[in-house]
Amino acid sequence: MTDGPPDVHVDELGWGIREIKRAATELDRVFAARLGLHALDYQAMDRIMDAHETPLGTVELSTMLGISPGSATELVDRLERAGYVVRGRDTADRRRVRLEAPAERMAHILEGLQPMFEGLNDLAAGFTPTERDTIAAFLRGAVEVLQQHTARLADDDA
Repeated sequence: MTDGPPDVHVDELGWGIREIKRAATELDRVFAARLGLHALDYQAMDRIMDAHETPLGTVELSTMLGISPGSATELVDRLERAGYVVRGRDTADRRRVRLEAPAERMAHILEGLQPMFEGLNDLAAGFTPTERDTIAAFLRGAVEVLQQHTARLADDDA
């Protein structure tokens, strides 16, 4: 980071990231309610759906959500009763329980998000391939910066 006056472009980009975060948080809250879920339960579903290649267990989910394993178990119980999650045994380690979202529930969630995906695709279509590559590189870099700062904050708490 350099000393001196703030870069207007950096400020604009920072504002944009904050606004995206706020809009995404509000979307998650409203969409969770539409699904009949608590906001944290929907966050859990998001994590479970993203982990389809390496399914999560309750302990990993609790770590990702920043809640106790007992709270994560209660959360998974709610999701299971609502039909959003099934528990299964890990094929490599039969002692381990895996959390998976049934295909029909994943499809229902994705269907509800489809208009947003289409809107983002339409937005992206307004940029050249080179501009999209630049935007994607910036967003990947921003994610990395946020993850690094999160790790620093977590280390400070330890």
